[in-house]
Formats: sequence, C-alpha cells, structure tokens
Amino acid sequence: DGSCEYLREVSAVVLETNASDVEVLEAQACYLPVSSSSRPVVSAVPGVAGLYVAAGHSCWGILQGPVSGKACAELIATGSSTCVDLRPFTL
Repeated sequence: DGSCEYLREVSAVVLETNASDVEVLEAQACYLPVSSSSRPVVSAVPGVAGLYVAAGHSCWGILQGPVSGKACAELIATGSSTCVDLRPFTL
C-alpha cells in the first residue's frame, strides 16, 4: 500500500540511496513499532554517523517515552547514558 512505499522512500533518504535499493523485510497492516527482540531500541545506528534511533516500544511507548528520550539525549550529547544502561537496547 502507499504507507509501505512512503516508508521505503523515507528510508532511502536517510540511507542516502535509491528507494529501489531499500529491501523491505516484512510488511504488515498495522505499524505497531516493535523490534525483532521485542525490546525497545535506543541506540546509535552503526555505520551511519550522527543517526540515532529510539523506537520499538510497542504499546508501552507512552510510558517508556520520557526515559527513552532522556537516554537518547544523553547518548547524543555525551556518547553514553547515565539514566539507564542501554546495552540491552542497542543495535
């Protein structure tokens, strides 16, 4: 559908490549953000300097969002987080 194509195009911009080069691993009707490990991801993105992600919180994002945001801000500002150990949530 149009949503999947839009996400492919946005991914291509972030990855600085052509949309046709972005491989879609799975598509589904509802986009509940869940990682393959079922854990949130709060991490620098390996191989892409300056790109960070804080996602995959599932339905708990409304509760986990504030600490994820703080941890991600610390990670961006200082290179590590003091408010939470991010090792289980790293890419």
